[in-house]
Amino acid sequence: MERKDYVIENALVTKVKKNVDGKIELTLNQEFQNIDMKTDEDVMSTVLRLDQQDLSDILPELCDELEAATYYNTGAGFSFAMLASLLNGATISANRVFKKKGELRENKKEGDKDSVYTNDLFKTVLTAVTPNMSPIAEKVFLKELERLEAREERKNEEITQTVETRIVRPRFFF
Repeated sequence: MERKDYVIENALVTKVKKNVDGKIELTLNQEFQNIDMKTDEDVMSTVLRLDQQDLSDILPELCDELEAATYYNTGAGFSFAMLASLLNGATISANRVFKKKGELRENKKEGDKDSVYTNDLFKTVLTAVTPNMSPIAEKVFLKELERLEAREERKNEEITQTVETRIVRPRFFF
């Protein structure tokens, strides 16, 4: 099999789980080309492995459901419960971009730690996500959104209390 970029279109996410190395695994209803990292052999797979922070960064651009969550979760990754409730049952499309071993990673400079790919791999770039949450998944999603909102309110309350308790005395020099 020749290794080149390709597209996954309108795949249904049938299962979402978090594996031991912290990656989010999306099981799809269709097979696609992948590379076995241990043997460097071409294989067919139904599982995409994505970094949780990368998902948290890209999904708000693709899902209106996450718009409010981005205001409460600035810079931090979304919880697994929030991502799983949103993605389980979703229809996704993605570009699979082939990256060759030794190729410089995006947003890295030559010589940076982890600046080059250490294996041949296909990088997944989500291009479309259409959530299809069940009533239970929607309940979980909304509960996680409430939790984020409450956390942000507590942060703001702590900042306000800190500012109110500090007395600033101007120094006068004669």
